[in-house]
This record gives sequence, C-alpha cells and structure tokens, in this order.
Amino acid sequence: RSRRRSAPEVTSPDGRPRPGRLAVIIPTKDRRELLSDTLESLAACRPAPDEVLVVDGSAQHSAREVVETAAREHPSLPVRHLASPPGLCRQRNRAAQDVDAELIVFLDDDVFVASDALGAIAAVFEDPEVVGATGRVDEPDPRRLSLKTSRLRRLLPGAATEGTMTRYGYPSRLLSLEEPRDME
Repeated sequence: RSRRRSAPEVTSPDGRPRPGRLAVIIPTKDRRELLSDTLESLAACRPAPDEVLVVDGSAQHSAREVVETAAREHPSLPVRHLASPPGLCRQRNRAAQDVDAELIVFLDDDVFVASDALGAIAAVFEDPEVVGATGRVDEPDPRRLSLKTSRLRRLLPGAATEGTMTRYGYPSRLLSLEEPRDME
C-alpha cells in the first residue's frame, strides 16, 4: 500500500470493492536490451498498469535512455526512471517508497509479461482474504538435471511440500501448475 495517500475505493460491476491503482516496479542494472523487451511486453498489457517505475542501480544510469524510448514509443505506458544505489532489495524498497498504488507488481528486467497477466493478478485481490499473489513463471532451464524443479528435491533433508518453504528458508516450487492454490 502506498504510504502517501489512499486512493478512493473502486468497485466492480457487482458493487464489490476491488483494488485501485496498480504499479509495476522493475529493478535493473546494465541490462538495457532485456529491459527494453520487458517494457515492450508491458506496453501490450490490458489493462495497462497505472504506473511503471524502472529502478536503475547503474552508476551511469544506463536504463534512462531505454525508459525514455519506451515512453516515447508507447505514450500510454506511464513509465519513469528512478535512480537508486544497486542491490535488488534496496532498489525495490526505494521504488516502493515512491510509488502511488494499492497493488505493486515486482518484475525482473528480463521477463516477458503476457498481455492478460496484470488483469489476472489484480482479479485475485477482489477476494479480501488475499494478501499476495504471483503469476506463472516459466524459466527455460538448459541443464538436464535441475534441483530447482526436481521431484527428487522433496526427498532431500529439509525438503517441503509444494508451495511451502523448506526449513532452510528456500521455496519448494510448484510442479503442478494447472490450478490456483494457497502458498506459504
């Protein structure tokens, strides 16, 4: 939630409250081409985000030109550049202090966002019990044996069931992705 001010309550067609403004925060550092592709995919999202903050951890502000180009080529994409010291958590926190939205979506600078992704994420927040959500993340994995997605991983000491955290603080990734579920 924004600490600066609260937005007016928005209702869905059936009169239920639903989330208001949605912002996207993208931390980046010296990955101009990847960031450009990510912003291109965000420009095609419907509904569009209300605000996009690109948080640049590069001392040379390497993302500024990419942001300016995206803003020029996609005038409906409300994107702006924000300088920050490097560090993923530091950059995310810096942007969260500056954003004016009820929902914040954190993206990496190397993702392709499906055109319906933001609408799908916002829709789950119509349920007042929901405090967080994630979208499906497909990662190409060039290795044949990946511990990250291996069913064998659940047999290792400290393993956990899908959607929970191991006793060592690592996520036990979802292997079955066909239906929504509660996660730890």
